[in-house]
Amino acid sequence: MVRLLVFLALAASSLGAAWWLGEAPHRSDAVQAAERQAPSARPGAATLASLGRKEARRAAGAPVATSGPFAEFEERPAAEIDDDGLAELLAALRSDEVRMNATRAASTLNWHVWDGGAARRIAALATPLLRSDDRQQRIMVTALCMHIATVEAEAGRPSRPPADVTAAAMRWLKGWDKWGCEVDRLNFETAYGPSQWRARRFCVALEPHVRQDLRELLLRPVPSGERGEARFEAAWILTLAGAPWPEDAAGVLVEHLADNDVSEDAVRAMYALKCLGPAALPALETARATSTDAQQRLAAELVLAELHTPGSSRAFGRKAQRIFDSAVPFPAADWSPRFMW
Repeated sequence: MVRLLVFLALAASSLGAAWWLGEAPHRSDAVQAAERQAPSARPGAATLASLGRKEARRAAGAPVATSGPFAEFEERPAAEIDDDGLAELLAALRSDEVRMNATRAASTLNWHVWDGGAARRIAALATPLLRSDDRQQRIMVTALCMHIATVEAEAGRPSRPPADVTAAAMRWLKGWDKWGCEVDRLNFETAYGPSQWRARRFCVALEPHVRQDLRELLLRPVPSGERGEARFEAAWILTLAGAPWPEDAAGVLVEHLADNDVSEDAVRAMYALKCLGPAALPALETARATSTDAQQRLAAELVLAELHTPGSSRAFGRKAQRIFDSAVPFPAADWSPRFMW
């Protein structure tokens, strides 16, 4: 009898695991879809709650709290929240003993950023807090101001961002420091804190205003023990923006054709080098002739073939598929930007 009960319990847990493995991608996809929708079409907290608390927290841009101290701010239009209410939300970003209040406040503020008038009011109140004496508040306000500047620029209202926000974006582009920790990492997981994705999006949207900062990052030597992701992101952004330093960008991009620990950088580097055109030829020729890295040589050969005779790289597709260790399937003939990120 005991053996039968143990068998039934194991069978039930196996079925539960199989169900979760089948359902988890759908849940995650639903949350990611929520991020891509227009603000008016995004689901509210009650809808996201059914996807699970952890997944909902990752859906930046949708409020996650359905009750508690900030429920009244979530249910009211941004225009109806006065400056005292916004200041209360910003104050809650400080480190304290109240569990989850900073995440809920950040969620509400990020949600109301989609209202242009509210975004400018929030930015005016938040900017003095970029140098707050509280580290948690300082980092979360920086992420909030970065988000506001990005949304405004993407809506056709770009303006020069605060220097502290730009400096943070240059740090966050590296993704991880040499100890394997996220730069400016908070002591809890939240979608409203530092991230490489947030910094990249900010730099793409405001490239004319941060071009010189990206240029300095591009020319800065990579510190010992780091992977050079920030330099690569600078080269990528400047290339796609058509910045006037193609040879410098090509040198960095060609480095990232080699086999390393940076996910998908070789595929993105190939696309960017093709965009650079003839300016990339010297760096590619050198890599093909002198590199000891097999992946780098093949990648350089593929890009050179494509630059000299557009469409000729199709013949290398199968070989490239076997060599590139990437989560994104790499069809050598497809130079579309669908695999950019």
